[in-house]
Amino acid sequence: MKGDDIRAEQLATFLDGGPAADAIDPLLPAVKRVRELLHRLGPDPDHVATLLPALYDRLTAATHRPVVELAHPTLYVRDMNAALIFYRDALGLTAREEGKWFSTLEAGNSTVVLHWTGSTTQAPHVGDIRLEFRTDDLDRVVLALRQRSIAVDVKADRWRGRYAELRDPDGHLIVLLGRPVATQRVAASESVVTESDPYDE
Repeated sequence: MKGDDIRAEQLATFLDGGPAADAIDPLLPAVKRVRELLHRLGPDPDHVATLLPALYDRLTAATHRPVVELAHPTLYVRDMNAALIFYRDALGLTAREEGKWFSTLEAGNSTVVLHWTGSTTQAPHVGDIRLEFRTDDLDRVVLALRQRSIAVDVKADRWRGRYAELRDPDGHLIVLLGRPVATQRVAASESVVTESDPYDE
């Protein structure tokens, strides 16, 4: 009952123009109807008490937006071992869990989950999705990937600066974003592709 009492007091604050009144201005017509309903039910306090939780929940739901946060991206892979070799060994992510169906890797403060498709012949449906990672030395990462015979394209634009693109064993697009401290070893040894800027038109 204590919880109901607290909700009743907070609802009364809403209805009587307390500090939260401004937040429910768009709901004033509904609040007026609630006042009238409570007035009619006044002689039956038990009935009013049963309505308070629902009334309170509806009013607070209309004035408070839920918090939605990204938990983690999940990539479907047909060969878990090949995916782990790519993300753990070649890309350098830290494996926390390795299993037949699921594997979890840490990428800084983020987590990437690998999910087996259930068959080594069943390729995942690759859509318009890409994973972007940031590194403090783009060139060293690119050289390490190429030493494993992984194709990497180094590009640049005015929005991201220098970055690299590659594909994982299942065709997912991987983007590596460099930081200003990245050296120019790779750029000096190859022609860097510069993409046209769509915002210049």
